[in-house]
Amino acid sequence: MEFASKLVSIKRFNDTLATFFFAKPEGFNFKAGQFALIAFDKEFKDGHPFTISSTPEDELIGITVRKLGFFTQKLHEAEIGQDMFFEQRLDCLGLMTQMMK
Repeated sequence: MEFASKLVSIKRFNDTLATFFFAKPEGFNFKAGQFALIAFDKEFKDGHPFTISSTPEDELIGITVRKLGFFTQKLHEAEIGQDMFFEQRLDCLGLMTQMMK
């Protein structure tokens, strides 16, 4: 399932590590340990998987990202209000369970 969101705030720990907080779209539910595919475009051409670092009870979706490559560099350069797109994914155990069915 795909969701549109916006970058709401950034907590920078240093030059290469930050937590990015996004508005939680209605219907975007997750459990601890799940991940989401995150993209700058709704076609997910540049999508990248990230583990969600916030709790399901938090009002915002948080992902903690180290600047390592093209996508993470672009994310570290994003500005507040940037449109982002999420595709909800399962945790690894849930994904394996579905594949075994």
